[in-house]
Amino acid sequence: MRSTKFKYSKNASNEIQKTRIGNQTGGRVFLFLNTNDFEKDYENLQNRKVKIIREPKVESYGKVLVFEDCYGNLWDLIEPIEEKKEKFYSTGILKVIEEQNIEITKNALFELQKQTKNEIGNITFEIQQSIENKNEFIIWECFENESEFKKHLNSEHLKEFLKLNLVEFIKGYATKKL
Repeated sequence: MRSTKFKYSKNASNEIQKTRIGNQTGGRVFLFLNTNDFEKDYENLQNRKVKIIREPKVESYGKVLVFEDCYGNLWDLIEPIEEKKEKFYSTGILKVIEEQNIEITKNALFELQKQTKNEIGNITFEIQQSIENKNEFIIWECFENESEFKKHLNSEHLKEFLKLNLVEFIKGYATKKL
């Protein structure tokens, strides 16, 4: 669990610096503090008797309030709205071309799985083998988005797997989670 903390730098060391304390921006907010637990941090500010300049409200970008630190600087405390991204799901059905290559194909698929799971946009890469037909494999994949899936389709490790010519592509499905 993440917690919000900050530390002040050392005090002003001369008269010019002292005149700037709390007025670096002419009374405007210029410090932004993101949080993933707005209510907890708001309660913490209240318990510590921090001056709330603008009470919490919901904006298009998330929950926000303005508070003043002990030097008069204005801060926004913001809990951003998490952008709901549409993940990209894919199911592929593969058939081993030559039955005697089932074990070689399994090993090649495990290597492809290992490489694919290292892709930044990959969430899931699962390999299933049909019970009824041992030379059919079902691949379940999930990527952060369709763009990441397309990068996967152009990846060197997928190209290398396909060059082995161990499987034929029977059918593929792009799906979405309900």
